[in-house]
Amino acid sequence: MNIFVFDFTGFEFLDLFFTYGILLFILIMIVNVSIVIVKKRNKMSKNNVSKSQKATNKYSSINFRYYKQKDDFITHSESILYKSMQTCVGDKAAIFAKVRLADIFSVESDEYLGKNVFWKHFREISQKHVDFLICNNVTLKPLLAIELDDPSHDNRQSQVNDAFKDELFNRAKLPMHRFNVKDINNAEYIEKYMNQYLE
Repeated sequence: MNIFVFDFTGFEFLDLFFTYGILLFILIMIVNVSIVIVKKRNKMSKNNVSKSQKATNKYSSINFRYYKQKDDFITHSESILYKSMQTCVGDKAAIFAKVRLADIFSVESDEYLGKNVFWKHFREISQKHVDFLICNNVTLKPLLAIELDDPSHDNRQSQVNDAFKDELFNRAKLPMHRFNVKDINNAEYIEKYMNQYLE
């Protein structure tokens, strides 16, 4: 009587079992990782869509037809002063127009001051600007601020704002000069004043 017997000599069967078992394990891991990546991408995509929808909903009540571009970025008087200063400055400095105070100064962190105090002080500089800021043309470090005092500075609120700016720049030891509107064509006077900060 013949009896059929498996030959496991040399552990060939076990070698095959472990080899294919490891390959199967690796394949399962790759599939699982792929599933996790796809789920994460889908979640991120949904979040992005959600953020986009929120942004759209935030401005859904705004009619953008009511906005229009101004004909002039700066007033006629400011334009004349800018050209006079540009002639004086040349390539010794860079001139920027209508710079927010919040782009020049900062407020202590809200962790130090508390949120209410922080936002109270930040609003004061975020809603005000200087007419011109003269900066080093290499480092762009502010050298001098320029305000043009035209008739718009005669009202009470403008005078309050001007007093705030004067005090702020004075405490920061950053020079600020106020040109009267009658001086905007006086190139000699403008050049004489500005050269002391550009040398």
